[in-house]
Amino acid sequence: LKFLSPCLSVSMLRSVVPACRKGSPVVIFYEERNMKISDNKNNKKMDGKKFRFAVLASDFNAVITDQLLKGCVETLQDHHVPLASIRVVRVPGAFELPLTAQTLAKTKKFHAVIALGCVIRGETPHDRYISQEAARGLGQAALNTGVPMIFGVLTPLNKKQAFARAGKGREAAEAAIQMAQIMRNTKAEVKKHG
Repeated sequence: LKFLSPCLSVSMLRSVVPACRKGSPVVIFYEERNMKISDNKNNKKMDGKKFRFAVLASDFNAVITDQLLKGCVETLQDHHVPLASIRVVRVPGAFELPLTAQTLAKTKKFHAVIALGCVIRGETPHDRYISQEAARGLGQAALNTGVPMIFGVLTPLNKKQAFARAGKGREAAEAAIQMAQIMRNTKAEVKKHG
């Protein structure tokens, strides 16, 4: 990461960043094309052998979450993450994912935490409260710990939709590897350039 060129005028910055106010300090980062960070999305051969992952799966709607978990662990292994570097933790439901994820992230043993669950819409608004709190809590846990939290919680309208999306555990695993790489590269660049 590098700072934008000092040749940019304040008016140019204001057009790029509308929130800029006269006299307020502004730090803007950008990516160069040749940096490793920007290569992550197109990297078909993601290598996760140097990373450790915590994978949380809720027991509620286990017929779905078991498939999410299976796909997630298989994908991590397909990308060279040793089984010894994957810690699987089962929690009762999606509501319990954020606290468990934050607790594991605070150990500093994991490069990313993957949270898997399935909250199917019901006749009452209960499902919305659960899914909203799971999303909010995981986002807050990521900010609190600096460890990426991958939101792999399905929120389908019915069981048919849930089964159709049960392969999303694979996508969650790939996102975790990408985020682990991005965080490692970003931290190295920030350290290198101060």
